[in-house]
Amino acid sequence: AAAAAAQEQERQRRQMEVQTSPERSPRFDDAFLLGEERRHSSREMNDSMASRTSRQSRSSQHSEDHRILGKPCKTWVDVKEALESDSAKQREQGYLTIRDWCENVEGQDKGMAVLGGELILGILEDNFDDRGLVVTATLAIFRMMEQNIRNQGKFAFHNGITTFLEVMKRHGGESPDAAEFSMLCLEQLCGSEECGEELADKGGLKQVAAMLRQHQEDPGVQEAGCSLIGVLAGHPSLRDNLLGAKIFHLVLAALQRHGEDSKVVEATLRVVEGASNSVQMLRTLRGLDMPGLLQEVFDHHSGDRQLQQMILESLEALKGTE
Repeated sequence: AAAAAAQEQERQRRQMEVQTSPERSPRFDDAFLLGEERRHSSREMNDSMASRTSRQSRSSQHSEDHRILGKPCKTWVDVKEALESDSAKQREQGYLTIRDWCENVEGQDKGMAVLGGELILGILEDNFDDRGLVVTATLAIFRMMEQNIRNQGKFAFHNGITTFLEVMKRHGGESPDAAEFSMLCLEQLCGSEECGEELADKGGLKQVAAMLRQHQEDPGVQEAGCSLIGVLAGHPSLRDNLLGAKIFHLVLAALQRHGEDSKVVEATLRVVEGASNSVQMLRTLRGLDMPGLLQEVFDHHSGDRQLQQMILESLEALKGTE
């Protein structure tokens, strides 16, 4: 009870901060708060899955090097100067610092207060041809908005959907990291139904499908893509888009190919969760024999009771369409 009260208090605090933020975007912030309410109310079926919302465990391998490309940054003002530098190495150093300093809400909020979403995205867009910087910057931005509703809204306001789709288009085919990190960013933004609609309108579903096909052997890409599809499936206005894109067979392919990877399995279960309010989407998943495949995965993970419980709940949701 104490934990629930603390969560509610934090939610109210965030809502108040959004309402009083000088960078507030009326177009996006209300949608993000509504998306948070939906996720808050729908996740009782899997508190364990909610604990996996963070991708730190997968992406942390990309921040262990702590390499120094340019002059080290000691303050957020130094980071701003690094991003605005004429030196490509110094700019990437700025993004590396963002990546390393945004592992908690305090760091995320301080960074956004000094830098602003427009600058962070703008420098990335100005350097689209520099793949190394693009990959570093995309992961850094993901870190800055992970589970941070206010920062997500600010990046959405400054055309984040368009930016990350462009990252995927330019570099996702040859770079699994670019594919994974851009989809992680899009997942954070698409908690807003309006952003999900923007992604669909701009051909994002075809791009996500292409990434899943091109990087079938990469579990990080498969996890990120399936998680994004799960978020999109939760928006009623996108059901026809998803069914029309015939994208669910790629989720099944990911589960079949990476069923031993618990993170990929959880990502595919998010698709079932997102589709749980649509009989047509659940029937589509049944028609692809997702229940049979989930049963095989259930048996494989006999030592993971938490994951097995999540699988059973998804099987129950799919059974309801019989």
